[in-house]
Amino acid sequence: MTMRVRGFLMLVAALAIVGLASCGHYTCGVTFGASTCSPSGPGLGGGGTVISASTATSLVYFVNNSSVGAAGYAGTTFAPLSSYSSPSLPTNFADVMALVNKKFLYIPMGDTTIQGFSIDRPTGALTPIPGNPVTVAGGVGTADGAWSDPLGRFLFVGSEGFADIWVFQIDPTTGALTATAGSPFTTGLSSADIMTVDASGKFLYVGQGSVSSGVAGFSIDQSTGTSTSGALTPLAGSPFSLAVAQIHASPTGEFLLGVAEIQDAGAGLQATDQHIYVYSIDPVTGAPTAVGSPFATTMAPFDFAISPNGQFVYTVGTAVNTTTPSPIEGFQMDATTGLLTPLTVSPFTSLLTPSQCEFDQGGTALVCLDSSLTVLTASPSNGSLSHAADLGLGGTPFATTD
Repeated sequence: MTMRVRGFLMLVAALAIVGLASCGHYTCGVTFGASTCSPSGPGLGGGGTVISASTATSLVYFVNNSSVGAAGYAGTTFAPLSSYSSPSLPTNFADVMALVNKKFLYIPMGDTTIQGFSIDRPTGALTPIPGNPVTVAGGVGTADGAWSDPLGRFLFVGSEGFADIWVFQIDPTTGALTATAGSPFTTGLSSADIMTVDASGKFLYVGQGSVSSGVAGFSIDQSTGTSTSGALTPLAGSPFSLAVAQIHASPTGEFLLGVAEIQDAGAGLQATDQHIYVYSIDPVTGAPTAVGSPFATTMAPFDFAISPNGQFVYTVGTAVNTTTPSPIEGFQMDATTGLLTPLTVSPFTSLLTPSQCEFDQGGTALVCLDSSLTVLTASPSNGSLSHAADLGLGGTPFATTD
C-alpha cells in the first residue's frame, strides 16, 4: 500500500470514527477507497448471532480499528465467534497478514513490530506467541506485510516503501520467530510490497508496487536449524522485467501469476490493463518465462485468488478506466501448461463485486471483502461460485483457515 493511499485510508478511518463514535465499537473495512462500518458482534463488543469455532468449518480473522476480530462459517451461517476475546492492537496500519499452518497468525503493524498469535482451533482464541511483539532489526522501512512458504518454515516480512525484506524462522510448536542471519535483505529491490513463494518453497518473488520496478526473485536457503535458514540470494536476472505488479504463485505447480495493477490503485486511481499473466518457473534457476500470456479479462484486475487445487483463478477489479467495481471473473488453469480458459459462467454478474478474495485451505470457501465479509462456495470440479453467507461486518487485512 503506497504512503499516499495509506494517508487516504487514515483520513477515511478517522472520519468514520468521529461520525460513529456515539454508536459503540465499530469495525471498518475499506474497499476501492470506500469505508464501510458495522457494529461488531459478540466477542467484538456487540450483540447478535454467534457461532462456535468448534462447529465452524472455516475461521476468518480480520483487523478492525484497534483489534483482531474473528468469525466462523458453516453452511449458511457466517457470524462472530462465541466467547471470543478480541486482542487489542496498538495501531491499525496492518497491510497484509499471514496465517501459517492453520496454527499461527502474524500481523505486521506498519511500524517496526509484528504481532504474533497462536490459534486454538476448538475455540478460535488467539494467544500471543513467545516474544510478542517481535521487532524487526535494521533496515529503514516499516513492516507492512507478511507471507510464509508453503511448509510454514519461514515468515517473510516486507516494507512497501523501502527495500527491506526481513526473514524469520518459525518455531513449529510455539510460533516464536527467530531472525535469519543477514536480514533484512535488500539487493535488487526498491520496495517489497507484494510477496509470494513458489509451490516447491525454493523461490521468493517480490512485486514492487508497479510494473516499471519489475519483479525481484530470490532463492531461499533450504537448510534447517542454522542461523542462515531461510536466507535470500538474488536470482540471476533479478529483478525481472515482467508485465505485473500484483503476484501470486500457484499452490500446486511451478507457475507465477500476476496482474499489472495492485489493490491500492482502487483508492481513486484508474486501471487500464485488461489481462492476467502467467509465467512458468524454472525449477532449477527460478527464472519466470511467459506461457501463453497475456490472457484477456473483461475488467481491469487489481488482484486475484487461486484455488488450492490449482485449477481455478478468480480476478477482482474495476471497469477499465474507472473506479467502479466489476463482477468476479473466473478461469480454469491447465496444471501442465499454465494456460487459462475463461469459465463459461464468467463473469459472475449475480454475485458481489469485491476488492479482495481469499480461499480457506480446503478450497470450497472463498471469503471476499466488499462492503463487508462474504463467503462464496466454490466448486472444486467446475469452478462455479455461489453465494453462501454474509457476515455484515469486516475489516482488512483478513486471513482464512479451515
